[in-house]
Amino acid sequence: MRKYTFVFKKKVVSDYLNNEGGYKYLAHKYQINRTLVRHWVRIYNYHGWEGLVGGGKSYTTKFKLDVIEYMETNGLSIQETAKKFNIGSNRTLSKWIEQYEEGGASSLESQKRGRKISMNSKLNIPKKLKDESLEEEVIRLRAENAYLKKWNGNTFFDKNYKVL
Repeated sequence: MRKYTFVFKKKVVSDYLNNEGGYKYLAHKYQINRTLVRHWVRIYNYHGWEGLVGGGKSYTTKFKLDVIEYMETNGLSIQETAKKFNIGSNRTLSKWIEQYEEGGASSLESQKRGRKISMNSKLNIPKKLKDESLEEEVIRLRAENAYLKKWNGNTFFDKNYKVL
């Protein structure tokens, strides 16, 4: 899904407010979906320019619970509640509700995302020590391999075998 800057959204909404065209005309002019123009205008009408600043929002577990409780208490729809609390997407709120119904309040806690830190980067082992231990490992494995070859009746020194 494409993300739009605040400046772009403001330009589109300003054009609409200055009667430079309707939803369909502006959508065609800026090559975006008509419903997106309508959505931005509605957000502006309800929350002002601050409502169009989007993305990167992080909601606390308490906030999520308060929103769900408010919605149930006042009998509001998902759209009305998202609009009231300036939640960027109706889908965000519906996911919170699904999570809450499936796992309770604990399921609304933020999950860490991204790659897990590997053990090597956690330990911060200097590269020189890593290289030395790898060389020792290679020597040990070669010796073990040579021993096993001799044990199997193969010759200990092979033409392609080099000892460090």
